Amino acid sequence: MKRVFLHIDQLSVRGYPNRDARILADSLRTELGAQFADGAGVSRVRARDELSLRTPVTAMSREAGPARLGVQVARSVARELKS
Repeated sequence: MKRVFLHIDQLSVRGYPNRDARILADSLRTELGAQFADGAGVSRVRARDELSLRTPVTAMSREAGPARLGVQVARSVARELKS
């Protein structure tokens, strides 16, 4: 098994209360795991060694909730890493 360690230095989320941070972080972590569970793209990520990445802005309404936002952010990060 190969592992990829991803350190997110800063995640700016406007419009959500602080109490939603844990929910968002958990859904982000879970979805990133799902995106790389089959190993697809892992070799490309590992070949980059260290990488600084800025993903596009993800715009969602506040009604979407923190869990859904976490999933969308994770998919955006995975898309950028796999490209």
